[in-house]
Amino acid sequence: PVTLATLDAVVDPGAVGLTPDLRATVEQSGGQPLNPISRVMSFFVETPVGLVTSVNDPALTATLDSMLERVDALATVHRKLYQSEDVTQFDVGAFTNTLVADVIGSTGRSDIEVSVDVEAMFIPSTHASSIGLIIIELLTNAIKHGFPEDRGGRLQVSAKRTEQGGQVVVQDDGPGIPGAAHQGLGKTLIGRLSKQIGGKTLWLPADPGTRAVVEFPVSG
Repeated sequence: PVTLATLDAVVDPGAVGLTPDLRATVEQSGGQPLNPISRVMSFFVETPVGLVTSVNDPALTATLDSMLERVDALATVHRKLYQSEDVTQFDVGAFTNTLVADVIGSTGRSDIEVSVDVEAMFIPSTHASSIGLIIIELLTNAIKHGFPEDRGGRLQVSAKRTEQGGQVVVQDDGPGIPGAAHQGLGKTLIGRLSKQIGGKTLWLPADPGTRAVVEFPVSG
């Protein structure tokens, strides 16, 4: 089964098949291991794509789809890092804007109204993979739980600096958090990754809907 332990695997990206985005970043780096954020990346590549199309178990297919979305998000992290002039810093605002468009576009949903408000906000590149996974989890959770069964609505996303540091907010106008919020893999992953970057995540009622707030240190 796919577990959090799987995400901790460290494999040389050159030793496995790569997604197109990740292959491009490896080529740009001269075939060398990309940097510390290459951990987590290695595991899902072209083989799992075939698995998703051939597995008949809906639950397993959904799990594989979810994990592949995480890898796509990390490939985007790598691409943006190696397109930037300073690979030691990562712009969370620009990444959030790109990822929202990618995630909503991949759903094929036209009934979700999206509002995005971001500004340039930099963190050390060593934290880029963690923030990338956090944001993809927040977005997929909001779509899954806020807009189930083709229920439309409004999704608001922001990434801005505050007096305390950086803040990413993902808010939906769905049914809201149940009395005892389910602590699934996504929320567990978000909690662990938030701690890794010295931050925290809050899950708040939005009346209606759910407001997820991630706070973390930023550079400068």
